[in-house]
Order: sequence, then structure tokens, then C-alpha cells
Amino acid sequence: WKNGLYKTDALFVVYPSQRGGYSAQCVTDHRTKRSKQPFPPAWAGKPEAQLREISGLGLRFCHPSRFLITADDKETAIEACRRTLRAAGCKVGE
Repeated sequence: WKNGLYKTDALFVVYPSQRGGYSAQCVTDHRTKRSKQPFPPAWAGKPEAQLREISGLGLRFCHPSRFLITADDKETAIEACRRTLRAAGCKVGE
């Protein structure tokens, strides 16, 4: 998906995790080679229990670089992406 989406307006990709649950990954900008919209700094690298408390979601992991999260289920992964966009001031449809 990386080669197909990095030049589009897509910001995240949600997919089944090999370890159970679902993952969401930020799409990289083809010019800057950075995540178009990284996950919130407060989530970065936190232990699972703390991450769940901070986010208010069933998140299992957020990479310290903020490009990847894992969640209990697909709906939670999608909601994490929505909250990330809202926190960045983007208008998000339901």
C-alpha cells in the first residue's frame, strides 16, 4: 500500500495485525518522507496500561516515532485515527 498511497490524500491505513487486533499506520508524504499526520505525542512509546488511560481507547501500542498504533479491534483503530485528526484541528466526518 505504501507505493500506492504516498502520493494521495490518504493519511492512515488500518489493517489486521499479525499479533491480533488491528494496526493503523500513518501514510508517508512522498516529498518529506515523514508521516503526513503522526499520532499524538502523548501516546508515543507509552506502556499499554498508560496508553489506554491517556487515549481513552483500547490501544495496545504506539511506536515512539508515532507512525504506528495497534488496537484491540478495527473500530478502535479507526477511532484513534479520527482522534488524531481532531487533535490536529482537522474536521472529521463520522
